[in-house]
Amino acid sequence: MNCRDFREIADSYLSDELMVETNHGILRHLEDCPNCRRELVARRRLRRTLRTAIEKSPESRVNPVFAGKLRRELSEKALKEKSARSFFGTRLIFTSACAVLIFGVVLGVVWRQGDVPTTVTVNQDSSAAPNLPAPADAPPIFQAAFIKARQDAVDDHKYCALQYKLKERPISLEESARLYDTPDKDLDATVMKTLRAGFGETVRLIKAHSCVINGRRFAHVIVEYQNRIVSVLLTTHEKELPANAGEAKDCQIVEGLRVSCFETVAYSVFVISDLPETENTLLARLLQTPLVAHLEKQAVRG
Repeated sequence: MNCRDFREIADSYLSDELMVETNHGILRHLEDCPNCRRELVARRRLRRTLRTAIEKSPESRVNPVFAGKLRRELSEKALKEKSARSFFGTRLIFTSACAVLIFGVVLGVVWRQGDVPTTVTVNQDSSAAPNLPAPADAPPIFQAAFIKARQDAVDDHKYCALQYKLKERPISLEESARLYDTPDKDLDATVMKTLRAGFGETVRLIKAHSCVINGRRFAHVIVEYQNRIVSVLLTTHEKELPANAGEAKDCQIVEGLRVSCFETVAYSVFVISDLPETENTLLARLLQTPLVAHLEKQAVRG
């Protein structure tokens, strides 16, 4: 996909009208094209401005007299339909009961004549049951340890970024690096430099620190993007992986929140927000290379 192709379908992309394959093509193009990323931000801002203007326009407001009349008519119609359903439902129950009674009498007569078998076999063949792979057969990104870390990351986003309910007071990234020998120092600077290179001043740093949720410590950078709260979370693996687990990807939606992620040799990185899948994954992919470089640099310094 080139810039011209993107401009022709950008509005359809923002309206979520495209096929999944097309969305992924746009995502790959946006990763490498800062001009189209800026145009996407500008178009979204324009759409939001127009929507707000229309909603506040006097011409767009519903006449309260008409709204009240329509509400009453709909309520009366719903009440009549409910009464009709209740009447026919009662008749249906009565008719069904009679049919069951008659069938029982007939079955009893046939049974006494010995024409009915005494046993019936139903669905005893279990060969059609799905053969699900064991957790060990799944790729590392779906293993139990990773799923637990992902849920902890979601909880951290909920109870630290969206509402503060942490039991343990967070500490600064610099203090975390000193006390726990983590690569947290300057992590917020790397995240903000990357996102502002891609989206300009529309990205704002809210706070950055090291915090603990469910016994797991995260480096947590919280930013505002497109009026949404986005968490970038870094935590260590329970076991080291032999190599980078591949490009950032969507890691499913958890409790209404979109989670994108990638893994390095020793760390898992999560990007969590309520943005659409393609945009949340775009943020993760833009951050992947700079964060991997940051981790390598901090490891050399350590």
